Amino acid sequence: WSRPTGVVKVMVYVVGGGGGGGGIASANSSGGGGGGGLAIEIIDVSSIATVDCTIGAGGGGGSGAVAGSAGGTSSFAAHCTATGGVGGVTSTGAGAYGGVGSGGDINVYGTPGQGGDGGSGQNSGIGGSSFLGGGAMSTGSSANGYVALGYGGGGSGAAGSNTTSRTGGAGLAGVILVMEYK
Repeated sequence: WSRPTGVVKVMVYVVGGGGGGGGIASANSSGGGGGGGLAIEIIDVSSIATVDCTIGAGGGGGSGAVAGSAGGTSSFAAHCTATGGVGGVTSTGAGAYGGVGSGGDINVYGTPGQGGDGGSGQNSGIGGSSFLGGGAMSTGSSANGYVALGYGGGGSGAAGSNTTSRTGGAGLAGVILVMEYK
């Protein structure tokens, strides 16, 4: 980020990447990935020319009996950071933790992903949402998970069958929003 002329303060919203949904290799369903955390901070930038920004990537969905990948950490230099959501697990009944903000004036957890309910691959876990929403919805019987719907949202888990492995849905990348004040 480069400071425009005359801008003296900014309010930044830093959102981590969403976790990927878990894969499944049996007639059960897996958990959704957690939503990315959030840090909100007001910063005096009157003596700052540029700030290095990092956007956390979304986690990939697990394939077969493999958990989803965690979302990446987003940061506005050393001012504040937000971790990504944890990847969804391959067992039923367990969700994945959301990420969390740190260093901000306000730090918020992302919503956890929901665990799958089992039952012959019915109703996989939904993906957790970030501050901006976007967790993926549950899948039905014997289906791959859905990709998250918004910045920092977690992907949903997969619903398996006895004969086919399924892949969890991917989480989406985080985002940094900068509101500039003169």
